Amino acid sequence: RLLNEWAAMHSAAENFARGDEVLRLLIQLTPDSDLVDNAKYSLAESELVAGKLDAAKTQFIELAANPKSDPQVQQDALFQLVSIESNQKRWDEVRKFCRELLEKFPASPHRWETQFRAAEADFQTTRFQPAADALAKLKEARNQPELKTAAWFSGVFVMLAESNFRLKQYDAVAATATEFRQWSPESPFLHEVDDSLGRSLIAQAKFAEAREAFSRVTKDPAGRRTPTAAKCQFYIAESYFIQAEAERDEAMKSSLFGKALQEYFKVEALYKFPEWQAPAVFQAAACYEKLNQWKEAVKTYDGLIKDYPQNEYSAKAKPRMEAARLKVSG
Repeated sequence: RLLNEWAAMHSAAENFARGDEVLRLLIQLTPDSDLVDNAKYSLAESELVAGKLDAAKTQFIELAANPKSDPQVQQDALFQLVSIESNQKRWDEVRKFCRELLEKFPASPHRWETQFRAAEADFQTTRFQPAADALAKLKEARNQPELKTAAWFSGVFVMLAESNFRLKQYDAVAATATEFRQWSPESPFLHEVDDSLGRSLIAQAKFAEAREAFSRVTKDPAGRRTPTAAKCQFYIAESYFIQAEAERDEAMKSSLFGKALQEYFKVEALYKFPEWQAPAVFQAAACYEKLNQWKEAVKTYDGLIKDYPQNEYSAKAKPRMEAARLKVSG
């Protein structure tokens, strides 16, 4: 116990290397102490902080499997393994350690986040129905005191809304968005749920409502300069384009393509995310085609090829540009 206190004093003084030396001495001199598992856990954490993930993982696995380890050490070690594998995006391993932790320690203080990480593993491997089912259960526990301040809990709403969208459960997307806004009206993650909501509204041909949702994202202080905002600006334009395609009145059709054109160019001008800028420019050229403005279409395709030469839309633009040139030449 003296060695343990000595190590703790070094840690409190931020002399971590010396503290680890003392912990190793504790393990060497008193191998049967009930403090050995705690010392090994602290050393594994040091390996983790140092970026030695394989070494840390090996030690956490040993601690979790050792029946002599204190139950708290076992469940903490399992939770560390869940976190390591989540960060490495090894989703099968995440599921395995989540299952082990929840089976062995169903009342663990880590149980809520462990359930979330298991659902995340399903979501990331496109198992959207199991993910949605697990996230919906977690959502119902949102008023638990420890969850109200949990940094990760907003992800339940974000991932649930997107899972509902992928499952084409559009009413559930809207319900999740409403509940999230009521539960945490100032959340910096609201714009991510509005992204899913907007796309679900487009799928239902509710174009004006979709644009309202996307506009909230582009104006949100937490979201307006993010790739999500660029994506939503793109979908504002897409909503006009899709609406124009379905419109029978020629004057209204032309007006909608004109609005789509303006919104696509906003993506190119306002954001610095080529993954959305390039398709926006491509679609802007497509709008010019729909409006029979072939010279502008050629110019826009040519600009896309020059500005984004490595992008997949550049390759798609080349034959379209040549076809537009033929239209120009008559």
